[in-house]
Amino acid sequence: MGTLSRGAVTIAILTTNKKVVLVRDPSKPRPLYWKFCVGGIDPGETPVEVALREMDEEIGLTWVQPDQLVLLGKENRGDHGMYFFGTIIDTLGIPYLPKKGRTGEDVGVFDLAELDWMRDFAPWNRAFISSLRSPSVVSAA
Repeated sequence: MGTLSRGAVTIAILTTNKKVVLVRDPSKPRPLYWKFCVGGIDPGETPVEVALREMDEEIGLTWVQPDQLVLLGKENRGDHGMYFFGTIIDTLGIPYLPKKGRTGEDVGVFDLAELDWMRDFAPWNRAFISSLRSPSVVSAA
């Protein structure tokens, strides 16, 4: 995957027991939403580098390797790319996740089924839920 001059990356982090790690930024204006990790692509960065950086900054998740990221979707809009990655972490790693990310986000762990009815789950992330339930992702978990 090459670099783009503009773009964003969204990362869904699943656990081996079908939980989802979400973040919520209390410094943002209300309403506050739980959402997947997301970050902008800086000049010279690849989407994979952004995914790894954002998981570290927002969640403190540093043990995911590039080959553990699965590209679940991509939209090209000229020089603007939108990438959606998924990764699976072992359930044993959950106790080691901080309650706050390095950049101040709240970190929470939810059942995948909860996302269907959570009122405070980011509406713009709802389109990604079906990707998380695809047979390739579910069987990997």
